[in-house]
Amino acid sequence: MFVFVHPALKLNHAEQFDAYDTARGVGREFSLIMATIRLINSGVFDRHPELTVHVAHLSGGIAGMLARIRSFQDKEFGAPRQRAPRHHSEHDFDYYIAHNLVFDTAGFAAASAR
Repeated sequence: MFVFVHPALKLNHAEQFDAYDTARGVGREFSLIMATIRLINSGVFDRHPELTVHVAHLSGGIAGMLARIRSFQDKEFGAPRQRAPRHHSEHDFDYYIAHNLVFDTAGFAAASAR
């Protein structure tokens, strides 16, 4: 099965992005990063190892955040009462990026990027 994930054109609870058009600038991209992390951590790829999910817009630029994301996914971090849930999938975080996810560069052709 092939699944395509694209951010909604209008964010739910967009109040934090209400100035300077940040909902379109970074809000949608943030939602793609969150969707990718949630897909991996949910175990959906462990239950369906042949599933491929295509995430638009380089998954919101997840590559720039991978080192930080990995540090919270693959080891315990912080004080006990602040510890984030540990990544409990069968493989490490990067395995799913390499085996179950495809990213595209659509939408990054602004005049300033040329």
